[in-house]
Amino acid sequence: MMAAPASAAAGPDLPPRPVTVRLGGPDGPRALLLAADFDFEQDRGRATVFVDGFGKFPRPGLWYWIGVAGPHPQAGAYLGRFQDWYNACFYFVDVRRLDAPAAPDPN
Repeated sequence: MMAAPASAAAGPDLPPRPVTVRLGGPDGPRALLLAADFDFEQDRGRATVFVDGFGKFPRPGLWYWIGVAGPHPQAGAYLGRFQDWYNACFYFVDVRRLDAPAAPDPN
């Protein structure tokens, strides 16, 4: 595992992101402030969060809530344990979806 750079200061007025990562649950403190994309491998229980900058790194072994906004094809809420990172990819294991996928619009 690589050493994380110093975390960026985060104020309460953070802009919305397509992917939100929070410690412990949807009301926990934000991590990975510049999360930009998400890929969930359901069959392996793994997810990768891609960032476009650094700040507020997650801690290995801790559980994080991951919210993915629409229109992303995997939009929803997930829970996963942070494992490791390399470059702009952050890897989570034991990932499970907390909400059922929305039904497609019939129109």
